[in-house]
Amino acid sequence: MQYIRDILPGKAIATQKENASSLSQLRPVFDSAPIDAITPQDIARYRDARSAKVRANREIALLSHVFNMAREWGYTKRENPCRGVRKNKETPRDFYADKAVWDAVRNAGCEELQDAT
Repeated sequence: MQYIRDILPGKAIATQKENASSLSQLRPVFDSAPIDAITPQDIARYRDARSAKVRANREIALLSHVFNMAREWGYTKRENPCRGVRKNKETPRDFYADKAVWDAVRNAGCEELQDAT
């Protein structure tokens, strides 16, 4: 897959890992479908079937980028089927670690963690 070969290596390591995880969820569902046959309804069904609702949003965002690149590379002329598909509602986190928490984590951590901060 050209996206994995050409785009993924240019992303940060953590993003590469997250994208690889997302692709492992997406590929069994969408790999066998012809690119021009995938519809917004297929994307919505995927979203609704995923029990991990926030992860589904991330996976659809990645799939959208894959479709945009596929258009750019000439694999399809169709509009991105992810466009306009509603995302699952997300609740923002309500806890932010302050300096005391970060210091406690650092002090309890191994030497490598302490050296990294």
